Amino acid sequence: MKKRRRRGLSFGSVVMLIVTAAVLAGFGALLPRFSGGSFDQNAAQLAVALDQTIVNFSSNLSSIAAQTETNPPAPFWATATPVPTATPAPTPVPKVSFRLCATGMLQWSGSIQKSVQTDEGYQYADVLTPLLSQLNADVTVATLRNSMIASEKISDGNADASLAAALFQSGFRALNLGHLNTLDYGLDGLWKTQSALTDAGILPFGAYPSAQRRSTLTLTNANGVKLALLSYQSGVSSEGRKAVSADDRAYAVGELELSVMQEEITAARKAGAQVVLVSLCWGKEGATKPTNDQKEMAQALADAGADILLGINSKAVQTVEFLTADRGDGRYHPVLCAYSLGSLLTSDRQQRSNLAGVLLHATVEYDPATDTVAFDGLTYTPTYNWRTKENGAYRYRVYPSNLDEYPEDVNKDQLNIMAKCRTLIQGVMADSGFTEQ
Repeated sequence: MKKRRRRGLSFGSVVMLIVTAAVLAGFGALLPRFSGGSFDQNAAQLAVALDQTIVNFSSNLSSIAAQTETNPPAPFWATATPVPTATPAPTPVPKVSFRLCATGMLQWSGSIQKSVQTDEGYQYADVLTPLLSQLNADVTVATLRNSMIASEKISDGNADASLAAALFQSGFRALNLGHLNTLDYGLDGLWKTQSALTDAGILPFGAYPSAQRRSTLTLTNANGVKLALLSYQSGVSSEGRKAVSADDRAYAVGELELSVMQEEITAARKAGAQVVLVSLCWGKEGATKPTNDQKEMAQALADAGADILLGINSKAVQTVEFLTADRGDGRYHPVLCAYSLGSLLTSDRQQRSNLAGVLLHATVEYDPATDTVAFDGLTYTPTYNWRTKENGAYRYRVYPSNLDEYPEDVNKDQLNIMAKCRTLIQGVMADSGFTEQ
C-alpha cells in the first residue's frame, strides 16, 4: 500500500495564524486602556482600533509577499560554491635559432692578391663571387690567416686593408684570428687588423692585443641567440715569438690547455652565453685524420659546455661528427665537432686535399626551457680552389665543386680534378649526418 506523505502547512494557513495572533495581541494591548470605563462606552473605540491594526498588518503582509514573489529565496541546494581561481600557467619561452655557415682557412697569398690587383685597387671579392649564395647565413665564420697593415708591403701574410670590406661583401660576419701567424706583425699589427675588420662590420675573435681584451668575452647576438666565440691554439710562429714577448703572448692568444679551456667555457656560460663556439688551431699541417688525443680533448670540451668545435691548421678537411656531451644534468647535449675544415682559399696546390674545401650549413636552435642546443637543416657544399693562367698571369676562384655548369674557362682538366676533390669531400662527410647541398 502506498504510504501517504505528510503535508506541511500551506502559505494561506500560515497567514491566517499570523492574523489571528496579531488580533489577539492587539486586543491584549488595548484592553487595559479601556478598563477605566464601561465596556459599552468603549466598544466602538475598541472595534475601530482592532480594525486599524488588521488593516496595517495586512498591508505589511502583502508587501512582504510581493517581495518574496519577486525575489524568491534560492533553495539551499542551488547556492553555488565558490570555485578557487586557478593560477595561470606561465607563458613558455619560445625557442630561438640562427643559421650557421662554417668553413676553414682563408689565406690570401701574394700570388692571389697580385691576380686581383687593378688600377682601381684590389678586387678581392671576385675570388669568392661563385660562393655568394652559399655563404649567406646569420653567422658565417672562417679563419683569416692574413694581417691587414697599410704600412707593410703586400705579402703572403699581409693584405691590403680593403680586404675587410670585400670579406663582408662576400657574407662573412665573424672571423677567427687565432692561428699560428697571428702575431707575426706584433701587437700593433694585430690591433690594426682587428680595427680594419671591425670598421667593415666583421667581428674578430681569437687573438687579443691587450689583457683587457682577453678578459672580455666575445659575445654576439645571432638572430636572438647569445653566441660566445672562443679560440685556442697550440702556439705561434717563430716570427710571432720574436715580435711579442712571452708575457704578452700569455694573453694575446688562447693556450691549447684543457684546464684553461674548460674554465673559460664555464665562465662563458655563466656570463650568459646560450651557445658556445670554439675554434681550435691544432694538429699537424696536412694531416687527414684527427689523433686520439684530439678526440679525447674534443669530448672533454663538449662535456665542459662547448656546443660547436671547429678545427683548423691542417689544410685538409677531416672527420665531421656529433659528440654526445655528459654535463651531469641527465639531458641530451649534441655537439657539432669538425676536427678540421681545411682551406677554403689557398694557393698551395701540392696536395689534392689542399684544394678540396667544405662549407657546413646548419640551423642551431636553443631551447631556454631545457637549456639545450639542437641542430637541424644539416647540409654541406664541397668547394674547389680553381686556378687558370691567362696572358701569363694566374687567376683564382673558389667554386662549389658540384655545379651542373661552369664558365668556359674552367677547362676539362680542371673539371676532372674538381670531380676528384668532390669525391674526396663526399668520403669525409659520408657518416657526418650532413647531406650534400
